[in-house]
Amino acid sequence: MNTTVSESSSVIIALSIYFLMFFAFFLFAVLISLATHFAEAIPLYKLAKKMDRKNAALVWIPVFGSYFRLYTLMNIASGKDFVLTQKIRTDKRHLSFLAGVGTELIIKFVIMPILMTILTFSAFLGLIPVVGPILFFGIYILGAFLCMILNYAIIITYALIRYVYLRDVLDIFKADKDTNNTTSILITLIDIFATGGFARIIFLYTIMNRDPIPEEITDEIAEESAEAETVSV
Repeated sequence: MNTTVSESSSVIIALSIYFLMFFAFFLFAVLISLATHFAEAIPLYKLAKKMDRKNAALVWIPVFGSYFRLYTLMNIASGKDFVLTQKIRTDKRHLSFLAGVGTELIIKFVIMPILMTILTFSAFLGLIPVVGPILFFGIYILGAFLCMILNYAIIITYALIRYVYLRDVLDIFKADKDTNNTTSILITLIDIFATGGFARIIFLYTIMNRDPIPEEITDEIAEESAEAETVSV
């Protein structure tokens, strides 16, 4: 009897610690996300003001501010197009934003809660003699691996979108499109595997004092790019 009570207490304590750790991690992730959002808003607000955007202050708003950055900030001839590659493109840039937010919402608020619930209740498997702890450990390792994969799905989805957004922002302030594309790819890869967005933010600070390229030049560059695409096709 005492052994059963002791085991039940141990499970309750373990679950309590687990939930506290999960809440602490979630709170930390939210704070980091807000900090990076506002840190990135500073150079983008300055760049948007240089482009005479009357609604530049929208870059400060979480979630919707990201939409403004992806869609409204652009000021080039093809600015309303979302072009990942020549074969993957759409003239509805807002769909890229919805894809990113949709992926994050489905994973974080549908798939992850289900996965966390399964992991939580799997702790009771530890009460089964001999095989119980082995089953719990196996499920926990599998769950942790799936969580990592799902988090990377969110990271990669947003990375692709932000690669296009960063490249488009560079096209506004730097005329060399090939260099802009290469720079955007490198910064995006660094963010995915190392810095989690900070490389992009730091780079934006390095260009925020630049003036936009005159509109007639950006139009000419866009036309040359369109002609090159037509020839290649």
